[in-house]
Formats: sequence, structure tokens, C-alpha cells
Amino acid sequence: MTNLPRQFHREEYKRPTQVRETLVKTLYSPERVLIVDDEPSILDAMAEAIRILDYSVITAKDGDEAWQKFEEEKPDIVVTDVRMPHRDGLTLTARIKATRPSCPVIVVTGFGSEEAAVAALKAGASDYLVKPFQLSDLRQAVDRACSLHRDKWADECVVSVVDDVRCTLVIDNLPERLGSVVNFVLRSFPGCLSDSHVLGLRVALQELLMNAIEHGNLHITSDEKNHALMEDTYDQLLHERRKMPEYRHRRVRLSYSHDLTRGVVEFRIIDEGQGFDWQAMLGRDANQLLTMIGSGRGIFLVRTLIPNLSYFGNGNEVALTLTHKIVQ
Repeated sequence: MTNLPRQFHREEYKRPTQVRETLVKTLYSPERVLIVDDEPSILDAMAEAIRILDYSVITAKDGDEAWQKFEEEKPDIVVTDVRMPHRDGLTLTARIKATRPSCPVIVVTGFGSEEAAVAALKAGASDYLVKPFQLSDLRQAVDRACSLHRDKWADECVVSVVDDVRCTLVIDNLPERLGSVVNFVLRSFPGCLSDSHVLGLRVALQELLMNAIEHGNLHITSDEKNHALMEDTYDQLLHERRKMPEYRHRRVRLSYSHDLTRGVVEFRIIDEGQGFDWQAMLGRDANQLLTMIGSGRGIFLVRTLIPNLSYFGNGNEVALTLTHKIVQ
């Protein structure tokens, strides 16, 4: 892309007035955007486009200069071409993400080089553009990256002033909504939990909440569930149990607390069922649990992901506890 394309003309990419006014009113300072490209005409055009959007712009003509300016200027967002002399965009992206994982990186690739975009995304890039692109595409990509940066900044501000978080959710017996519930809960731990912790908690919470609804509140046995799944009548079974007088008012309580000063997170799930012989279940070894049908396999999975698992009373209350690095 050696010639400046038509879509880089200034009059074609003015930000809508209402969007500009919204940004003027925000309490955030303008984001600092580092633009990297070895073609001067393209570099100048992109830089001007970003300045029009009320961002502060830093430019670099190759990967080495970009890394120097990244260290010196500490930009909030980086837009980089992939193919450049001295240090290519993929290497630059990987080094940026290793140094400052929260910094969004947008990579720019040539037409027919989509595999480079995929490699960049794997290296940690948050978005990519393919040349030749419209300035509206560049604008949207930078705005998305700006939103990521601002969300991260807001999360860090909250974490820095909050010592303790406690919440209780009362959940209806709707297994199909559990994914949304878990997503809502995990958003309460911004910047504190590692990716492995988040993944483990997502699976463990969904498994334990499902057990609480099916086997606890609705008293669906493993045999009943397996039979319904084989006959494709599982949804009908759930509907019938939810309507039965002895079950329809039961709810699952999910409580969680987060002590940020100690880096301790605890979840408690309580159903209104009869419970089960959890001591015998936890006393079995891994091979026995793996060969079981029903909740035994689920408990094995949860214990593998989150080892600190505890049951109480008759088994209708379970707690998960994990620790994380204390956020300074």
C-alpha cells in the first residue's frame, strides 16, 4: 500500500457531533495512541485521523523506535503495522503484552495476510485491520480499544479503594440462565483473578449451581436425568418439576465474598433440597468418581479445578475458596 488511498481524506471521517460532545464531557484525559508504520504517507494519514478523534498521538516509523517510545511515552493504545524493518509488528505486540498486558494493541496487515492477523491475536492483540481499510474502520477499532483501556482503568480505581466485597444472589431453578449468572458474578473480580482462576471458577460454579438446581431443589436423580436426556425429554422434566407445589418455591442462594486485603475469595451455594451423603462421595478416590454417572463426576471436576471444596450439614451447602495475589 504505497499510495495514499481515497478513504484517507479528512472530510470523510469526522466524528459525529454527539459522540464528540460525549467525549468532551467525560472525566477521562485523552488517551495516548502510538501509531507505528514504515510508510510515511500512511503513518501521517493515520496519525491525523486519530488526532481528529481527540486522542493524543505518538508516531514511530519502525519496531525499534516504537519500542523505545512505548517505554518512554507509555501510550494507552498501540496501532502497529505487521511488516516493518528492525522489529516486526508481531514481535512488538508480544513484547508489549508481556510488559503491560492491559495495553490494547491493534495490528494492521496487508490483504491476503490474514494468517498474520491470527498470529497477532494469539500474541495478545485486541483487534486487527486489513489494508486497504476505511478510516471508519480505524476509528471504530481505536474506539473499541479506548473502551477496553477505560474499563481497565475504572476497574483498577475500584480495586484500589475497596477492601471487601460481599453479595448474595437468590436464583430461580432455570439451568439455561446459569451461564449469565456466572458471568455476572465473575465481573465482580476485575483485575484480581488470573485467567486460570477465572476459567476454573466458571466451570466449577456452573457445575455446582446445576447440581443445586437439579439434584437439590428439583430432586432429579441421576437416573432420571440420564433417562430424560436419552429420550430427549429433559426440558419437559425440568418444566414439570418446577411446577410441582413442593418444588416451585425453592431457590438457590449463591453468596460470595472477596477480601482484597488478604486476597481471599469464597463462594457458598445453598439449595433447599434434602442433601446427599457427601462424606462418602468425597471419600472416594479419583478413579471411582470418574466412573460414576451423575454428580460424582461433577464433584471430581470441581475438586480438580478448585481443590479447596467443602460441604456442610446434610450436603446442601458447599463452599469454594481460593487465594490470589494481593492487588497493591
